[in-house]
Amino acid sequence: MSVSSFLLLTLIMGACPVLFVASNGIPSKEALQAKNPEEFLAAEKKMREKSAHKRLRETFLRSSKSPLGMVTIEKSEHILANYFDGEPGFYHGVASGDPLPDAVVLWTRYTPETEDATIMLELFIAEVDSSVEDQNLFDFESNEHIRVAEIEVTKESDFVAKVDVVGLKSNAHYVFAFTDGDKVSDIGQTRTAPALDEKVETMTYAFFSCAHFSNGYFHSYDVASTIKDLDFWVHVGDYIYEYGDYEPYASDVPERKAQTLPKWEIVDLQDYRNRYATYHLDEGLRNLRRRAPVIQIWDDHELTNNAYGEGDIFNTGAENHQETCSANRDSTDEEKAAAQCDRDEGNVKIRFNNAAQAYMEWMPLRRGPGNMGVIDITSITQVIEWGELASIVAIDTRVTSRSMEPTLASVFNDFAGFAFGNTNMSAYYDPNSEIRQTFDTIASGTKDRMNDPSFTMIGEDNFQLTMDVFAESKAAGKTWQIFAAGTMMGPQKAINMHSLADYAPPDSSPFVKDYTDAILADPSGFLFRAAVAMDLTDTPYNRDGFDGFAHERSNLINGFAQHTNNPIVLGGDLHDSWAWTLYKDGKMSGEPVAVNLGCPGVTSPGWGPFLGGLLTPLMGPLGGLDNVYKLIADNFVGINNGLVFADIQKKGFVAIKATKNEHIAEYILLDSVTTLTKYEDARRTSGKLTADFSCAVSLKTTAGQPGSLVPQPHCSAIEFEPVRPVVWELSVQGHSVKGSTTLKDCGYNACQFNVSSKHKKSPKSEKSAKGSKGKKSKGKTAKDTKAHKKARSL
Repeated sequence: MSVSSFLLLTLIMGACPVLFVASNGIPSKEALQAKNPEEFLAAEKKMREKSAHKRLRETFLRSSKSPLGMVTIEKSEHILANYFDGEPGFYHGVASGDPLPDAVVLWTRYTPETEDATIMLELFIAEVDSSVEDQNLFDFESNEHIRVAEIEVTKESDFVAKVDVVGLKSNAHYVFAFTDGDKVSDIGQTRTAPALDEKVETMTYAFFSCAHFSNGYFHSYDVASTIKDLDFWVHVGDYIYEYGDYEPYASDVPERKAQTLPKWEIVDLQDYRNRYATYHLDEGLRNLRRRAPVIQIWDDHELTNNAYGEGDIFNTGAENHQETCSANRDSTDEEKAAAQCDRDEGNVKIRFNNAAQAYMEWMPLRRGPGNMGVIDITSITQVIEWGELASIVAIDTRVTSRSMEPTLASVFNDFAGFAFGNTNMSAYYDPNSEIRQTFDTIASGTKDRMNDPSFTMIGEDNFQLTMDVFAESKAAGKTWQIFAAGTMMGPQKAINMHSLADYAPPDSSPFVKDYTDAILADPSGFLFRAAVAMDLTDTPYNRDGFDGFAHERSNLINGFAQHTNNPIVLGGDLHDSWAWTLYKDGKMSGEPVAVNLGCPGVTSPGWGPFLGGLLTPLMGPLGGLDNVYKLIADNFVGINNGLVFADIQKKGFVAIKATKNEHIAEYILLDSVTTLTKYEDARRTSGKLTADFSCAVSLKTTAGQPGSLVPQPHCSAIEFEPVRPVVWELSVQGHSVKGSTTLKDCGYNACQFNVSSKHKKSPKSEKSAKGSKGKKSKGKTAKDTKAHKKARSL
């Protein structure tokens, strides 16, 4: 196959849909199939017009019939025991999150036999105390510190039990479980944050993004659940994906695709609930959720792709929200995929509030006061203080104050029209040529729009909140200020095919040069010519990330410089591994200010399938596919000043160990074959507790040197346990406790259980408790209620 044919086939048949749907700033399939610049720009204009939010009808009634064909639309129903061979129980695991010095949120879901059932559950929580042996933690005869609450769950909350347990000791570890009196949930482990002024020697955490159920097994979560001394984990978004089964994106595991509920794109409340239920059938995810508390925000796919919102319904929408659908249930899968729907999706405010309610029901997070644009049931702001060591701020970057235009725009569009008919690459590099000067003009206009001060991703209120928290943290002498964002902050240019050979070994460089020259000379290679022009003019490609909000990014980074000691920015969204030094004013070079760590997707595909497939012919000269991917990564690092590390081949996560002196981030990666392999088979192959994984790089940031990001000779900061925790095997018996608290309405709002109020035990338990002479565990409570109230009031 010729280079020209191979390139065109790769772009049209495989790569383009993956990257467009993944919102990585790559043009649509229709645009790539254009035969001339006019067709290309017209196709992109049509896509933008279709994607942009249309003014809502004053009165909108969502029909149960599709506009074409009058086909009855299926509705999602509560997942009941008939889904599990008629047996009720706890199929979706347990979880904890939002840890404060005196509180943590606990979670489970019960699957009943009928949707009208009212189920009474018992929650058991016990402090892990050296005076009580692990096997006796839930034994009322041996442990007087067990606390119990009764919880009523109904269909109103999708049978979720979500409890904000308060009155706990700071910096303490707990085990918990739920029971219906017969069946018992998984045993969960959780902990509270250290007190505000408490000394902390080490803080160990991991962070994740972008997990697509039908594109692989969540081995990354499973591996992370074995991290030694894991304090908490962070998810920065795209925890679920909203697509229907007609969408070909990220569907490499047919069995997982067939499991996904519902089969259509999720729009209604129960749709979202059932998609979360599908995800929580994954063993790896359940293992991590039971292992440690989570700090969590969303990006766009928890709502729908490329969501945006600026406060009112007329400035709120998404690339993947179609108020009125041009397809229906009788349409072909191709027609549904082209329309991005199979039914009217209706009022965007209703949809986003459905998404938010399901998110808050299934995630162990406290309901925040106020709203996020049109979402009026909660906010997801979290401020977590980790003793004297760190402050963590996690906020919404999607629907509170996000501008539409950058969210839906594509930088490639700006350059591709002119690159389409210009194949003379030497003119691209000649600053005096007409071609280069035209590209300079295009770049100037594009960067002006990127720096438009009216564009915002987080808004003034969230900006001020972040700066206030960090300023207080700095004044208190805390070492690390951590900002969790849904997207990347580091400025990034796309691959430069023209310079790719410069990063190849000398013996294979000529072949690489010939091959990439052929790509760039072919008319179908216009996107890569556009990328060359973008590199030469220092124009980043992804306006959906902070590159599209450069003015606000500059303000944030300069705010970090003023109000923090050592800022760390966590990000996701791009599905690959990245690590940047961020410079003053958000520039591509200059004075280092902060670090931006970008985690790979858990399963979602990134640049790899696109570029790896295109450059497969280089495998022979370079000595294998791994070296092809390395060449691409080296090019990304080489052309992007400040980018210290890149990997576009593997999935995984980032694990961190922080002390007063250093913050070490290790990129834990799994190969693509492992990601597609069932848990049992992957563990059998590895001969270990989890699937095989490797540490790709260890990056050290030194306290007092903001923005430092130094690769270490080897990975050694993060250790992994060879066996599961002993407490996961604890026995729990349903135990009626006189005077125990009965909790109701424990859905997305969470109900509160104060464990500082002691409950009367049965006579046996009281006798046992009086006879216990164990030492009391250390902890603080009174001083930390201020932190709890502060987080609630944000």
